[in-house]
Amino acid sequence: MKEVLVIGLDGGTWTLLQNWIDQGHLPELAALQREGASGVLRSTLPVVTSAAWSAFMTGTDPSNTGIYDFFYRDQASYAVRTMSRLQIRGIPLWKKLSRFGKTSVLINVPMTYPAEEDPNVLSITGIPTPNTQSPGFTNPPDLFERFHLNKDEYRITVSLPEYEGRYTELISDLKKMVRGPLKAAEVLIQQDWNLFIIHFFATDIVQHALWRLIDPRHPQYDKDQAAKYGGGLLEVFSEVDQAIAELLKRVDPERTSILIMSDHGFGPNQCTVHINRWLQEVGMLRLRPPLIRLGHGICKILLKKAGFTPQGFVGKCAEGLASIPGSILPTPLQQSIYSASRHILSSSPVGSNLFRLRGYVNLFEGIDWKRTKAYSVGTSGLIHINRCGREPGGIVSPGKDYEEVRNAIAAGLISLTDGRGRRIFDRVYRKEEIYHGRFVDEAPDLIPLSETVGCYCYPFLDREGIIVEAEGFRSGNHRREGLLIAKGPPFRKDQKVDEARIIDLAPTISYLLDVPLSRNMDGTLIEQIFEPEYLQAHPLGWEEAEEAGREAKSISLSDEGQMAKKLEDLGYL
Repeated sequence: MKEVLVIGLDGGTWTLLQNWIDQGHLPELAALQREGASGVLRSTLPVVTSAAWSAFMTGTDPSNTGIYDFFYRDQASYAVRTMSRLQIRGIPLWKKLSRFGKTSVLINVPMTYPAEEDPNVLSITGIPTPNTQSPGFTNPPDLFERFHLNKDEYRITVSLPEYEGRYTELISDLKKMVRGPLKAAEVLIQQDWNLFIIHFFATDIVQHALWRLIDPRHPQYDKDQAAKYGGGLLEVFSEVDQAIAELLKRVDPERTSILIMSDHGFGPNQCTVHINRWLQEVGMLRLRPPLIRLGHGICKILLKKAGFTPQGFVGKCAEGLASIPGSILPTPLQQSIYSASRHILSSSPVGSNLFRLRGYVNLFEGIDWKRTKAYSVGTSGLIHINRCGREPGGIVSPGKDYEEVRNAIAAGLISLTDGRGRRIFDRVYRKEEIYHGRFVDEAPDLIPLSETVGCYCYPFLDREGIIVEAEGFRSGNHRREGLLIAKGPPFRKDQKVDEARIIDLAPTISYLLDVPLSRNMDGTLIEQIFEPEYLQAHPLGWEEAEEAGREAKSISLSDEGQMAKKLEDLGYL
């Protein structure tokens, strides 16, 4: 029976790993590189974990999966929701394999929550799973009990704000994050399987948090802290290297193809761009009058206490009355009343929340959509034009008006510079330059890319300034160039790979398991990693595109709130 073992090192980058391999710090990865084919694995645009792993599992780009970030705007409204597996269009690799009678084990793979209810798939879901007690955390639901695993030892992620100034504890807990999935893998790898995927998320988190301590050119580099904690990144990757060694002891090298991959690479993050604040400054995003925002906020609090909803008859009437002062009073007077109210009410938690344009609910309810031409969702600076016929309250007409707005924003973004005069964004893509899928109309209209400087785009309006110093736990950020190592009987040895793509992995794994490739995949077989004799003896098989059905399953608002909170704690909100 053929087997494929995929080990995902989230955010793994040759920028760090090659030096550590050459210095002898990662012996297992060094042996795999020496005995197999290796090189760059190019990620998706945008370079976001949710988009990349959705592309990995389907073999299609974001304009076919519909996944561009961890958050998305509901098509029927301006409500922003949290992404999960249920929003992915396309058929995941393991579901396709199941149709051919092949079995899969998935451990900690992002964007698999809630778990697929498939008898041929054993699954422990990864981010953005709410918690280990959530329905849908595993398939089967009693997986931990059935295989005598301990949920108390399993951590999906950590809350970075809790580790401010506690780097030793952070490094220790990230190493525990490696051991939890490993313990599960050591048990589940003993089952019969054709595809086994394990994902280590700690490698991503540690680079976000501590990159500034290994990069003397980083504006937040601290020599003393670097000497004390800079070794934490290598500690976490060494833990993963040891985990790889343990896993490889448990597979048959004669029948197992091993793929080490990362969903994206990493590099410095030197600034934060308050993207919607910038859109507001250039006149593309406008807020509702201050007293309408305040009146609606107070109204929502009172309605909730009285047991009414804003959507009901009473709620609509109350909001209408609350809008009157903001509709008739002159703007300077409104600003004075708003400022005075803020001074009086901000001392209480409930009162202060009335004035915070943080969180998508507060932000989008405060936007005047009848005067707003563009807005951003997510932390990659993705720009959506408020277009007629697509957005529910769109004001920008398709055609000339749309192109004028988009060109103006693109020109403004590419001209943004940091305090040293460097361009923040290397390039701003128009969606048709990079996407050609079935759902390209829903795609962000502009996709900025920041690789040289590295920036994080903060979407809310509760902070001052446009371009500011990067946050403490966001000193590293994603890059497009991830990594790939392929070792096993079908693969060439000590072979350099020229930029394979993450969308190429699903067709390549299908080929390794003698399953025909789907014609609707955007990815292709990575031929350069294979021995020519193997390719000659195993001709490619093809099948027609299979349509993916949408599940009726849904996620509770409580679980969705927990998902959003976990993403916020990682800097995705």
